[in-house]
Amino acid sequence: MKLSKRELYWTDLRSKRSITEVHLNLNTCGSFNFYDPLLSPNVGVVSVAPGIDWFSPSLPNSWQLNLHSFRFADYWLLQYVRTGDQTILLCLDQVVNDYLDKVWRQGWRQRAALKLSKNVAFKHVLSDTAVANRAAVFACLLGQVGNGFDLLDEQGLREALTEHVLHAAADEHYNSNNHGLFNDLHLLLGLINAPHEKILVDVAPKVIARLLTTYLERQVNAEGIHLEHTPSYAVLWVLLGRKTLDVLERLAELYPDLACAGAEKVRQSMQCVSENLWWFTKPDGELVNFGEQGRTDAAKWIPTDAFQHGTKVFPSAGYGFFKNEDSYLGFVAAYHATKTGRKGYRAASHKQRDELHLVWYDAG
Repeated sequence: MKLSKRELYWTDLRSKRSITEVHLNLNTCGSFNFYDPLLSPNVGVVSVAPGIDWFSPSLPNSWQLNLHSFRFADYWLLQYVRTGDQTILLCLDQVVNDYLDKVWRQGWRQRAALKLSKNVAFKHVLSDTAVANRAAVFACLLGQVGNGFDLLDEQGLREALTEHVLHAAADEHYNSNNHGLFNDLHLLLGLINAPHEKILVDVAPKVIARLLTTYLERQVNAEGIHLEHTPSYAVLWVLLGRKTLDVLERLAELYPDLACAGAEKVRQSMQCVSENLWWFTKPDGELVNFGEQGRTDAAKWIPTDAFQHGTKVFPSAGYGFFKNEDSYLGFVAAYHATKTGRKGYRAASHKQRDELHLVWYDAG
């Protein structure tokens, strides 16, 4: 494949900030994120190489999670895509090297000894989404080499990329709920931005097949009901479907051999789930509070004319509804499990598997 100067491509997979929007507005991409203390409207406001002990048990978990998962990199990379300011990449390269020196290279040598440990920091280093997320960030930086950008340690970063990709691609580390979607999409994002990296090319066919299996067969049943967590996660599932289609299209342009036949099935499933979300929407415009969801406005793109008012039962999923202009009754009596039964992981979804819940709404 002939390589040329590459434009970086990024899409924020983990954030739910666009959950009620049709399109993400990059100009406000930090407005709804309540979880990432490292985010800042201006790159450079936070220290790019924090002088802290990364493994200190006294640190709040939120800081460890953000430092070790590189969630802040989503905002930085989106800002780079929007502005083209290479200072952002330079800062990110410093963070990456600081992380590799203080965490990854230390932790990797101790991995066998700490595997069964309750060390909180190390748990975040090897969490089921963080490894692939960092691999995608590494690939972005490696893919920009030659575009007037030099890395502090290109060889070291490439070695870390290989280790991260092999870990994230291994089935024994795979989590077959929505975390698996985040995991595999990040690996494919890495390939889009660094198509010359052999390790990413090698794992791509397996990762694509696994992504589609999890998305289409484990997350949704034949009734078109999303099974995991809460109704808001069904909204997130649709948003991830849109991003999945974009990622697969870009990969097919780079590597025609990676073009897959699953895209149309993804579109059909997304349409079905989107329509069925109408039943999970109360007359006041909020999603019904099943599980641990809390108050969430329904997405604007949920079809409003997919069904007539009345009753609807989804027997396989265990849901039933009555809905008209003013009143609403929703119940769930179900046992949901979207994870595969695998040693070392619970054969369960995020939500309570044995759920019994009834919600009645009448004119507010």
